[in-house]
This record gives sequence, structure tokens and C-alpha cells, in this order.
Amino acid sequence: MANFALIQDPETPNLTASTSKNVIINGSHNFEIQGFSTTKGMGVGNSLSSDTFFVGGHCWKVHFYPDGDRIDESGQVHVSCFLALVSDSKNVRGYKAFYKRTELEASEFVKDDCLTIQCTVGVVKTFMDSFKMFAQLPDLGEFYGQLLDSKEGSDVSFKVEGEIFYVHKLILSTRSPVFKAQFFGPLKEKKTRCIKIEEMHAPVFKALLHFIYCDAIPDVGEVLAGLDAKWVATTMTQHLLAAAD
Repeated sequence: MANFALIQDPETPNLTASTSKNVIINGSHNFEIQGFSTTKGMGVGNSLSSDTFFVGGHCWKVHFYPDGDRIDESGQVHVSCFLALVSDSKNVRGYKAFYKRTELEASEFVKDDCLTIQCTVGVVKTFMDSFKMFAQLPDLGEFYGQLLDSKEGSDVSFKVEGEIFYVHKLILSTRSPVFKAQFFGPLKEKKTRCIKIEEMHAPVFKALLHFIYCDAIPDVGEVLAGLDAKWVATTMTQHLLAAAD
């Protein structure tokens, strides 16, 4: 099939659209502190840090302060726990008075003198999809079918069983090397205004032209309206193959 450049009607505006998608990416990290009892008395502001872990394309760490990150005005010792966004050096969320030290030591979170902190991180990622929509273009098969039916601009005709078919050299040439050689080759016929086709039925030739123009098999019932149904069913395919050859 030939290549065509489709030009949109300048009066028809282009339409654009975009979609924002928010997706939550979750990840977890277990931070174990073995020998938890030995961390008592480390001092206010001193911390233990987890290894770096990755969630949502960012680097994270957990900072745990056994004696708190600052002096508690109440006089009680609270442990502090913070999540740090390492890649941007920012604290994301923290608990200054996460747990009373005495309560934490007696809780189920400490087993065999090992404290396990499970940190779950959810990162909201925003994705933007944008695309451009053009005005709907006509179906090319339908367009060329209408051109064949209208006979507009035809520059050659075929006579088959007394019936005249008006067609276009350029379209036939792009679809068939035989027609191309006949119309534009070195041995092109000088008089090609009307070409007579022998040994072919007119309905078969009509179906063949429909395929050349529309790139689709026509509705045989419409092409062969009025003909014997048995003949249609048994011989149409054979005739089309012979015509194509």
C-alpha cells in the first residue's frame, strides 16, 4: 500500500489530556538491637542507627536513642525513635517520647535482651501521563471505496463482459506491479484509456477492484446480487484467485 500524509483540518482543534496517578510504595525494615540492657546509660542525645535501606527510590535509616534525644522535663527517661531520609538528610517522622524506658524493658518487644524495631515506610509517588488526541480521521478503506464508486478523477477504464469500470492508474499501480508496469513501465501501452479484460466475469473483477482499493474482501452477497447462490458458494473463491494471479 502506498504511504500517505494525512493533514488534519486546521479548523478542528487538537485535544490534550493528562492523568495524575498517585501510587503508594511500601517497604519495611527490621532493626534489631541485641544486648539492649547495655544501652542503658548511653546518655541523652546518643543514638544507635540501623543500616541504610531503600524504599520508593530513597535511602532511609532508623535512629534509636536509648536515653532519649533530649532531656525530659518530667524527669522520666523515654526512648526516642526517628526515621531519617538519608538521601536528602531530613528527618521524616520521629517520636521524642516513644516509650518509657522502664515500660519498654518489661514489654514483649524485648526478648532475650534483644529489641526489634519494625519500621514500615510508605512513599507516595506521583506519575503523570499526558497525550494528545487528534480529530478522528476517516477510515481509509471507506474513503477509497467511495472514490471507486464515485469514479471521480478516474483516468483509465476496464471493460469486462461489456461492463465498464472507471478506476485510477495511481492507485492500481501502487497495489499491483503488473498494473505499474502496464501504466508507467518502459513497455507501457500508449493507449490505456480503456482496457478490455478477457476470460473474467464482471462481478469477479468488481470484487478484485474492491480489494485493491479498500484492502478488504467485499461482501460477496452485494457484489453478486441476483446471481445463483450455489454458483457464488462454489466458484467465487476460485475465480478471485484466478483473477489475482
